[in-house]
Amino acid sequence: MSDEQDILHRHSAFIGQVNSVLCFFGKLPSVVKARLFHSYCTSFYGCILWDLSCNAVGTFCTAWRKSIRRDWNLLNQAHGYLLSLMCGCLPVYDQICLRSVNFVRSCINHKSTLVKSVARYGIFCSRFSSPAGRNMLCCAQRYSRAVEDLLFNRTVRNVVASCLEQHLSYEQIEMAALLQECLLIRDGLAHLPDVFTVSDMHVFIRYLYLLMFCLFCPSVFLSVFFVLRVRVIYNNLDFCCFIAMYRQSILHLVVNWKVVAINIWYFIAKILFKTPSLFVCDIK
Repeated sequence: MSDEQDILHRHSAFIGQVNSVLCFFGKLPSVVKARLFHSYCTSFYGCILWDLSCNAVGTFCTAWRKSIRRDWNLLNQAHGYLLSLMCGCLPVYDQICLRSVNFVRSCINHKSTLVKSVARYGIFCSRFSSPAGRNMLCCAQRYSRAVEDLLFNRTVRNVVASCLEQHLSYEQIEMAALLQECLLIRDGLAHLPDVFTVSDMHVFIRYLYLLMFCLFCPSVFLSVFFVLRVRVIYNNLDFCCFIAMYRQSILHLVVNWKVVAINIWYFIAKILFKTPSLFVCDIK
């Protein structure tokens, strides 16, 4: 069986496991379903031998992202980086890479001289001609590390995690935390009395993962995030009243984010290209 056939077989088995979990536990809160998903659907047996450059691996990763969206009841437009942050785990491709590196490390440090010799020859001599050497070079390129650093560094998981964190901004991490808290409120596991209703939470959840690249969104939602955090931790009624006062204004900005974004871009175009009109549409 080739790598592609094995990956597609595991892809079908994985989808079956996810469907079984959602069939029996679909009515539970999303955070519980996420834990069950991690327990029953992330074994990935045999992935340590997969060719990481195979196109079928991308198909498997797509199925994993869709399953996470189903667990958390999110739309398909939810950005991929949000999913791993909400679950508190590495993206599935990086999980496979990490398992592959750990497998090669175990072969390098094996007590059998034959196993160590074959592993070292495949990595340092055959390289791309060897599956192990090809995977190690792929991981080294992905994480901008030398092959020796991945093989002989005791904290290879920290190396992978730190490399991924470099591609995330502070706003993206805080957005993921805010989205997770909104989901807990939606499922009834957290409560903000007299501030936002459940329907308001659905509005926030729907647009939070669509507003990541708008210019005004980080400041608006990080302000709401700060106020919500203070309200939950310190139980400050002044902040609760502040949110209630500006509730309609905040939701007004959320619902009309497209109009605001268009006006911002036309404002920039007017400055750069001296267009005749400033605002092309109004917020209703």
